[in-house]
Amino acid sequence: MKAKHVRNILGPFFLIITAMVGVYVLLFKGGPLLPIESADAVSSLEIIVPVFVGQLAIIVQNYGKMSDNKNIPVASWVIVMPPAIVILMLVSVIGYIVWSNNHSQPLDNVGETFRAVVTLAVSLLNATTIIVISKFLSNDRRQAEE
Repeated sequence: MKAKHVRNILGPFFLIITAMVGVYVLLFKGGPLLPIESADAVSSLEIIVPVFVGQLAIIVQNYGKMSDNKNIPVASWVIVMPPAIVILMLVSVIGYIVWSNNHSQPLDNVGETFRAVVTLAVSLLNATTIIVISKFLSNDRRQAEE
């Protein structure tokens, strides 16, 4: 996959998902669209924001230095699938929380569930970003040695 494709997929993803999740959690926490306690919302943001901003910084730092046509020896699904799965996970958990929010029978541990899904999503993105960065760096070292 070419460097410009990786940069054009991952850069906007991390920027948009960080902003959208952050705004959503800040605006709707405690309400019917995200019925979790404020402390759980803040905890979730403390997980999301630093990691996603860090991911964005890694992308800008590493891919901003390389040629647009440089090949990165990683399958395209490694680049495309994790962000798609994370979006699906976040939409699913938020949809479930909103749909199941019944004032006569409120959900138990909604905040914990939300935090757990956020942590899983962040872990998935961290693992795949590490794979991409390691492939980029190992490919860079090989080219420098040649």
